[in-house]
Amino acid sequence: MGLDTYATNKKYEIDLTPEQLRAFEEADIQLFGGMISGHVGSFRGKVYQQIIYKITGEDLYKFYIPPAKTKKIYRALAACDPQKAAEETEALGGVNPLGIIELRKFFKVCTDYELGLIGSW
Repeated sequence: MGLDTYATNKKYEIDLTPEQLRAFEEADIQLFGGMISGHVGSFRGKVYQQIIYKITGEDLYKFYIPPAKTKKIYRALAACDPQKAAEETEALGGVNPLGIIELRKFFKVCTDYELGLIGSW
């Protein structure tokens, strides 16, 4: 099952302000996108689901993840050693250390702007 993940201000619709869109653009986040996701403020959640779960204990397969949880995800990603985490989770989809660093950048913007996530599959 696929999963696209979108940052949002609202629980039931994808909503970002121009300032938030700029913050994502300026962060220059390089994550895999899907057929619809992958533009500013979104990524292909399916690619990163297992590694995020392993590092943070949070499941991206939810219709809505509140800002408190995105902050928890960011803190766990920020606290991990990207090289070690990539090695420990290699069998879960092969996200390399740079992928973990890019996830940190995405979740840092979410944390800075108190954004939640919407999952679509």
